[in-house]
Amino acid sequence: MIFVPSVLSVLSISVLLAQRRLCLWQHLFFFLWCGQALVYLHVAPLTYMPNVPENLVPYYLRAQLGVSVLFFWPLTLVYTKAQRYPASARLQLRLDLHPWRLWLFAVLFALLTAAFLFVALRHGVFYHWFGNEQNLVALNRMNTWEFATYRFYGLSGLFMASLALVALLIARAGFRRWQTWPVAMLFFCLGIYIVRQSLNSRAQLIYTAMIGLSMAVSLNLRGLLQRRIRIDAVRVGFVIVIVAYLCSVVLNARVCYRLEGRLAARVLLPWSNRDLSHGLDTALRLNGIDLIARIAEGTSAGELAWGEAWYIPAYTLLYQLVDREAVQHYKETFEASPKKMLMDRYTSLRAIDYPSCVLTDIYGNFGWLGVGAASVVFGLVHAWITRLLWAPKHARDTALALLLMSSVVPFEAEALVVALGPLRILPLLGAMCLWPPFVLRVRNLAAPRSRQGLQWHPWARGGGARRPLTLTGGGERCHWR
Repeated sequence: MIFVPSVLSVLSISVLLAQRRLCLWQHLFFFLWCGQALVYLHVAPLTYMPNVPENLVPYYLRAQLGVSVLFFWPLTLVYTKAQRYPASARLQLRLDLHPWRLWLFAVLFALLTAAFLFVALRHGVFYHWFGNEQNLVALNRMNTWEFATYRFYGLSGLFMASLALVALLIARAGFRRWQTWPVAMLFFCLGIYIVRQSLNSRAQLIYTAMIGLSMAVSLNLRGLLQRRIRIDAVRVGFVIVIVAYLCSVVLNARVCYRLEGRLAARVLLPWSNRDLSHGLDTALRLNGIDLIARIAEGTSAGELAWGEAWYIPAYTLLYQLVDREAVQHYKETFEASPKKMLMDRYTSLRAIDYPSCVLTDIYGNFGWLGVGAASVVFGLVHAWITRLLWAPKHARDTALALLLMSSVVPFEAEALVVALGPLRILPLLGAMCLWPPFVLRVRNLAAPRSRQGLQWHPWARGGGARRPLTLTGGGERCHWR
């Protein structure tokens, strides 16, 4: 009985693959995101089920059944029906690096990284653990410029790193001598970003890998690179091993800091967590259903919040540089988190950072009606991302796709942060989307309609047989020619 909701959710995705309504490689980012959602909403909750109080089990089952019927099925249905491609999908296109735009992006990213390093090292917040009082004190000591720099880097880091990855992929496919210095700067900035996330966030490392893999496959299949980049199982496996190792470093750093109040060199050893035995329960940390079930238990005797849980968090998100005193107060009391308000109102939990997902504050505010609406919105956004990647009309379409990907990829984030987060760094995002470091060129205006562009299987080796992929969507079947 407890596996029925999970089976229903898996069926909503597997049916599309079995009937070849959606091709795995063409829609790779969507399927990776759905896999992440399955982990948070089914795999982790089922693993954690033996530890759930008996009175909470019925709410668990109802919550999982609710997300299966009202989230996964509408999500896949809307995404499939929204697959419509304009005429640009039939053109043979290529992305090339633009000289002054690449220099502008590289210099801007380098300056932002250098300013961040200066602030982080000066105040000792290169390692930042949410909810830690020492980190909050250090943030409060910063002046407005330092705080703005620190927050700006944190908010724009994933998007800037994703844009740098695409620029490096394009340079890898057709390197020229004038690209040496800007490419070197991008490597440096990307390295600093990965090192920081290796100490702070497993999720950000996984998000970066998800976006990087999705973009590499999409650019290869769509034929947007000057020459194909070899993507084989060995290279993908190597990336997975590196990401897994860095995730273990993040866990070791958190446990070491919790026990000793500082970081030690042994956190770099993947097995050091055995010595630091008070590790976090991974099943609970990835459990996106637990808090929904507890809120459901609390709302059974009362009303939903109906947006009230978003008032103060929205103010702190939009006015953190304008009204720092009020925002500081809300952050010190943790009222800046929608889920904290929902926890205080509907549960007996008093934890500061409790596991949740993007559906938690949506459900707490609007119930299952909000979850159904969220599935439609996410389905349309993912369909838009796929359309921008596979039928771009301008280079800014690729940059916009990266922005949307970096915004929706964190499934563990609160819905309000996903919706309003990009507004806090709108000037930078707008500049990078209007003037991305690459340009889109048309290879052949008379491309055959049946091919709809040159797209190749990602696992094709060197001089092996090339198999173009037909764009799918709107009921068409995916097939290799």
